Amino acid sequence: MRRLTDWDAQVQCFDFETSGTKPEYALQPWRIRKHEFWATSLVWMRCDPEIKAFGGLAPDKGMMREMLEEAVARKLIMLGWYTVFDISVLLAYGLHDLVFKLQWMDGSFIWKEYYLEPEYETARHKKKSYGLKSCVEEYLPQYAGYAEDVDFHDPSPEARRKLHHYNVRDVGFTWAVSKHLWEKLTDQQRMATQIKAECLPLVAQANLEGMPIDRLAMRELAQQLENTANERLAVLAEHGVTEKVVRSPLQLSKLMFDEWKLPVLKSKTNEKVNKKTGEKVTTISRSTDKEVLHELSFKDPRAKQLSEYREALNNSKKFAQRPIEAADYNGDDCAHPLAIPFGTYCVQGDVEVLTRQGWVRLDQWKGGEIMQAHPCRTMEFLPADLFEGPEVDQWVHVKQRGVDIKFTLGHTVPYLAQKTLRWRTIQAHELLEGEQRGLPVAGYAKLGGRFTVDQMRLFAAIQADGYLIGKYLKFTFKKERKIRRIKLLLDALGIRYREYVCAAYPDRTEIVVAKSYRPDWITKDKKVLGPWLLDTDRAGLQAFVRELQYWDGSRHKDGGVKYTSSIRSNVEWAATAASLVGIKASVHADNCCHISAGNPWRSCRPRYVSKIVERAQTFCPKTMTGFWLARSNGHILITGNTGRMTYSSKQKKNAKKKDIMENADGGDN
Repeated sequence: MRRLTDWDAQVQCFDFETSGTKPEYALQPWRIRKHEFWATSLVWMRCDPEIKAFGGLAPDKGMMREMLEEAVARKLIMLGWYTVFDISVLLAYGLHDLVFKLQWMDGSFIWKEYYLEPEYETARHKKKSYGLKSCVEEYLPQYAGYAEDVDFHDPSPEARRKLHHYNVRDVGFTWAVSKHLWEKLTDQQRMATQIKAECLPLVAQANLEGMPIDRLAMRELAQQLENTANERLAVLAEHGVTEKVVRSPLQLSKLMFDEWKLPVLKSKTNEKVNKKTGEKVTTISRSTDKEVLHELSFKDPRAKQLSEYREALNNSKKFAQRPIEAADYNGDDCAHPLAIPFGTYCVQGDVEVLTRQGWVRLDQWKGGEIMQAHPCRTMEFLPADLFEGPEVDQWVHVKQRGVDIKFTLGHTVPYLAQKTLRWRTIQAHELLEGEQRGLPVAGYAKLGGRFTVDQMRLFAAIQADGYLIGKYLKFTFKKERKIRRIKLLLDALGIRYREYVCAAYPDRTEIVVAKSYRPDWITKDKKVLGPWLLDTDRAGLQAFVRELQYWDGSRHKDGGVKYTSSIRSNVEWAATAASLVGIKASVHADNCCHISAGNPWRSCRPRYVSKIVERAQTFCPKTMTGFWLARSNGHILITGNTGRMTYSSKQKKNAKKKDIMENADGGDN
């Protein structure tokens, strides 16, 4: 290992942008063998004697070899940010011989080494994300928010030129902030950073090649664990234990501590305010975690059986089912674990993601398409994977009107600047002090469904006052305004109907659509709101939300709409629909949804944020955009993810092109 003593003379910085036949394949270099992955841009930069940038679009193996051979000849140290991925790309193109001749460095390693001394060990709340954008924001604030809203998969010439320009800027800033931080390290810290970086090619190779999955062995292991679980459950069933009870901490604690009278080893006191009476309600949660069951297993054989049963269930999922699923998905009979130097984790398992089938808890979600947000607050369904993190015991709890969620201290939280409303990010612990933040709770979804604006308006009427009797569609009204409204909706769709007033009920008017005139798209499931609401475009969903004021809705004093329903899921879906068309909505205990006329964010003040101690497992989706639509305790908001393999997290900020960016742009010819 050569000591890095002269940055300008020894360091060459580089970065790839990639794409694939599916967006998520852009982060899976092993798919190059099936032509499902390719590099879209390559940029490298060095001081020779001034900073110059090289590379281009659609780089081939020859361009990559040129970069590496020159670096080998000059004995340069190759620098990147989260360099493991970029090295994996080089290996995927078959450049092993040159990769292992070079010495490597990672800018995030340098930042972490600098940050660790001395604050990190004594102030855990200062834990932060180690992404490049965060580093630029801190050390080159004049370029904060430089990342453009780039489409990484648009093959058009204009989009590709924009992508390459973005890549040039990424490399330039990696060079600048890494050099700035390197100069602040002591000799001892520099040596430690270089020693850690020695593993990068080996880790990249392990990520690329993956771990072969022996399906027979996995199935055999799964069967063994299933047998163990069944044996333990057969014994426990006599004591009132079912799988449902074991998977519910509340039910399990009642069984263990109330019925079995086992001693409580860990507990926590919670205080809540009854919204109706205003009285404080104190509750005690009793832990049934792994440590508790282990300790109680020495006191009671039932606790030991419980521990072994739950461990068998978890291990079957973790060590048998998941590896097989990974091998099936990857298509090469391998699992490809990703080396992540520093994670920020995310939220607890009861937080939900929005799928095409509805809201799903993270601890029950298996991965797939979820609603993800861009910094411009547009949203769309994009692929995501689940990250299951470790258990942590420190959380930032945001609890106020319209928001109730717990974040890990380093979790990325987006907010809107007060004056400009520009998209910004902070870490969750920063909410504990400082200024008021506007947390985004709604966006503008890109949907491509089949139902039209007029159809969605009629659905709003059907769910409130329609009766689907056989093949007939019937409405019965007393109010003239509703009679006029339903006629307008049916006429707009060209649906013929009969207006009838029964002599026995002269104050009621029936509007009936006969079976021969009722369209096939009016089905019984439209009586209850559900995932079918997403089968439209943004204009259709917006029309539906606006139409609710005429059906089970009324104008609110703030200019918004108060929508009520006897069906709880209707209220929840109304709030979800509003959040997808940029409107703030709140769900209340009395089955009421307040669709606001105000701004689509919640003002978060430090007095509503607290740091709590609560041991729980961490979960997060690994997204394409870095942000996703979440629901926690019935409240919807946009939040960040783990920071793992994500793209642009901020909108473009107008800034003067000076210093290294002038050099970087000038060298890209």
